[in-house]
Amino acid sequence: MKVLIDFRPAKGCENYEGSRLRKTLKGACEATDVTWVDSLSSFPEIAHFISPDDEAKARKAKEKDCKVVFSVGYSDSDAKTNFFKMVDGKCVLKRKGLRTLAWADLVLVPDVETKERLQSGGVSQKITILEPTVNLARFEALSQIEKSVFKRYFSVKEGCVYAVAIGEYANKDALACFAELAKNNPNMKFYVLFNRTRSFISTFRARKENANAPKNLFYSPLVEDDVYRSALLGAAAFIKFGNSNDAVSLYEAFASKTPIIAIGENKEAPFLTNGKNCLMFQKASDVPNLLETLSKEEMQEIIITAYRQARDNALPIFGKKLRACYRELLKPKGGRQHD
Repeated sequence: MKVLIDFRPAKGCENYEGSRLRKTLKGACEATDVTWVDSLSSFPEIAHFISPDDEAKARKAKEKDCKVVFSVGYSDSDAKTNFFKMVDGKCVLKRKGLRTLAWADLVLVPDVETKERLQSGGVSQKITILEPTVNLARFEALSQIEKSVFKRYFSVKEGCVYAVAIGEYANKDALACFAELAKNNPNMKFYVLFNRTRSFISTFRARKENANAPKNLFYSPLVEDDVYRSALLGAAAFIKFGNSNDAVSLYEAFASKTPIIAIGENKEAPFLTNGKNCLMFQKASDVPNLLETLSKEEMQEIIITAYRQARDNALPIFGKKLRACYRELLKPKGGRQHD
């Protein structure tokens, strides 16, 4: 079995959610002896895409007699892989997403809510729920030097308690939320990584936001993977804001044993359960003193539950499920499955 795993991130977003999802899919293939390739010229039997921008590629794959698979709803914080948009506070399928998915033989989604949104948006293709995953090895057995990369990168003093979040320049509600959290928790620091890697423009925007932010709140362009992993491993909390299905980032927080504080509407993240694997609040002003909250005994149980959720669908397990989906897709009617 040979599978094309294809995604071309926007310039400056090579370390963002879509790229990490692509790496995860490749890792899942490698864990189960499925051969993955980067080009249709390698004659794959299946072409697996994750972006609504890939309609032309999906059409070309069908012309070459490939089965076409799309993953939807795993990395909605990344604009390049988000098939949905918000309309009057409701998450709905983009027209471009509907056109692209018309070429699919199979659509993989992380939860029943995403499946229902696709169906209500007009998708009639086969939809299979495949829970999110994370490569636990990326967060385990790291040296002390690797774990301290983030602190050295941002000159964070030893003993400093900090939280980390992913943000967007244009999301003013999120920026206001982070500012309020920082003001209400002066004994903590907050690092918000924007979804653009370091460039003149992104650095300028970060400096502009930092100039008006509380002194314990820091904005930065997206950092390299080793720095981001180090940030999660050393963070007291990962802050999720808003109504987005960003499974990649959430499962990475689970794997790093970093508690998640979710603020705002979170009905689009069904694998988060308040009081079980995270703490949810409607607005920043509802969040109690974070240092006290994070030190409570109940937080340890939340961290353990979240880690178990990641472990129970770790990469090798996810890979077997993905391979089964591929094999079923290639199975001829009345014939044997492909290996």
